[in-house]
Amino acid sequence: MRIFLSYASEDRAAAEPLALLLRGEGHTVFFDRDDLPPGGSYDARIRAAIRASDLLVFLVSPDSVAAGAYTLTELGIARRRWPHPAGRVLPVLLRPTPIETIPVYLRAVTLVEPEGNLAADVADAIDDAARRRRRKRALTVAVTIVALAAIAAAIALWQQARTRRDVVVTPQSIDRWKRGQSWESDRYVVRLDVWNGFDVPVDVNEIAAESQSSTHRLVTTYEVSGAAFLTAPPKKRTPWSIVLRWTRDGGPAPAAVHDGDVPAGARWRICWSARERRNCSEWQAWSPRGAFEPAATMEIPAALRKQLRSAVWTGRRFILGVADGRLLAVAPSLDFARAQVRQLRATATVMDAAEGRVAIGLRSPDEARLVDEETLQDVWTAGVPTGQNLSSEPASIAYDGETAWLVTKEDSGAVAFYHFEGSSLGRQQPLDEFDLRGIRLVDAPGAIYGVSSSTPHYIYRFPYTPPGTAIDTSKFEEPKLITYSGHDIDVVGCIDLFAPAEQSGSFYALACSFELIRFHFEGSRFVVEERLNGPAGYDPAVWEDRMLSVSGRTIVAGMTRYSPDYKPVESHVLLRDDQGVWRNLLTIPEMRVETLATNGAVTIAIFSDGHGTYDSFALRPPPAAP
Repeated sequence: MRIFLSYASEDRAAAEPLALLLRGEGHTVFFDRDDLPPGGSYDARIRAAIRASDLLVFLVSPDSVAAGAYTLTELGIARRRWPHPAGRVLPVLLRPTPIETIPVYLRAVTLVEPEGNLAADVADAIDDAARRRRRKRALTVAVTIVALAAIAAAIALWQQARTRRDVVVTPQSIDRWKRGQSWESDRYVVRLDVWNGFDVPVDVNEIAAESQSSTHRLVTTYEVSGAAFLTAPPKKRTPWSIVLRWTRDGGPAPAAVHDGDVPAGARWRICWSARERRNCSEWQAWSPRGAFEPAATMEIPAALRKQLRSAVWTGRRFILGVADGRLLAVAPSLDFARAQVRQLRATATVMDAAEGRVAIGLRSPDEARLVDEETLQDVWTAGVPTGQNLSSEPASIAYDGETAWLVTKEDSGAVAFYHFEGSSLGRQQPLDEFDLRGIRLVDAPGAIYGVSSSTPHYIYRFPYTPPGTAIDTSKFEEPKLITYSGHDIDVVGCIDLFAPAEQSGSFYALACSFELIRFHFEGSRFVVEERLNGPAGYDPAVWEDRMLSVSGRTIVAGMTRYSPDYKPVESHVLLRDDQGVWRNLLTIPEMRVETLATNGAVTIAIFSDGHGTYDSFALRPPPAAP
């Protein structure tokens, strides 16, 4: 049997002998996060391990059921897989725990209370559960055989009903996809079912929409489905999709048609052409699913939207990096016509601002610059060395007002870590236990922090070299690197990135189960100051890349949902106002969040598909609820 053993780090001493005994009896036991291979997403791999298990053994103690414990995240994943815990979840009382603190899901089954040896009593309980499962499986097989026979008969009748020699396109659903710019209409994805009743492939030459309205009409676009035709295989059902938008009758109007502007009672249908014959579906009411938030997604000119690569808020204005090498300084009102422009010789891919200056990492040619926020002129510049076993493309940068730190990507060689001060550059040699891959940097007065993408995540506090101190390029300067390990601190294990809070020395992060926490560091201690509400309705098992940007009491979060093969399915940008209310500002499909920069009133969000295509938006908070 495949067993997932869930326990708090404080109970490791009791969990180890239990894991050894179960393995000795032939069970496969996922015991520790150390069992995870390196790389990838910690949450995704834990989710995969639980989904691959037959049984979850949950060691109940005051620490394992405490608010914010990662064991509760593991229990939530199990609950989504097994809505009822009977036969699938075995709670074991390890230490006395108030019954009211034990999750109701665990109390739905008998709690094992060991009277003698913990490992032996748990092993007996698992054997009893296995015997019950075998008896239930035998009954299920018998019922399944009968059900399959009935299904086979139903399929035969269904196939017989669809043997007419024709092509049929049936609308399945309408989903709101994307809120348009001020000059664009909103878009809707229509999911289709295409049935080819012929014995040979048939080309569907047209799939379009028609509407019954005296003032509006539907226009078919192909931003999701590609070309407007497909070759339907014989005797098969093919899923397809097209994108629709409404326009004023007689042609697109200067004012866009947004959600809510479509007239009540509007009707529509799908028409298609195949084998020189045109058919249409039945007329039906226009009824899209979902809802747009009334956030403004405009202001960025069309010529810039897909060209922005980086953004930072300096406290006075936004500094934006453009793919063609331009550096733009834009006022909070986003008056791009009056933007200050400087042409650089490379693309600014990463930026950070402090004390009236902006640190920039540039790509092709690779270099780092510090520019004055007011004039955009160089304070200093230094090339990033390249050479054998070194990839130098900037990946993340942090600047605390005196010193800049830059980490590079791993595209073709080893990751490198650089330290900039004045006009000098030094390559820092990482300690053996420090993994630079995929790291994101965060600046703070007197320290630079980094969040790793290993499993579980780590937070590093890098040694700080005071101004004027000679840089030793062969090793890190004293004091030593401080590591906050996700192995030892559950909440650290699922932090992707954090941002400085309005209170000096504190930070915000979205932690396990999307709980918003405020915390600080005391030497080698990670101290949680406050636990706040996170965005509701998001499953931490499928939503990843938790990115934050903070301005005063306004917090903007970016999150991406990935497919099992780690391709972005969709991303959300959410805002938490000073009343603690979260709202979704934007949903964008098939892209991940790359950059967020906010001043509280306006947020710049940059996305990419991971293969060179970018998009960007300027978002304003929606109106407060009445």
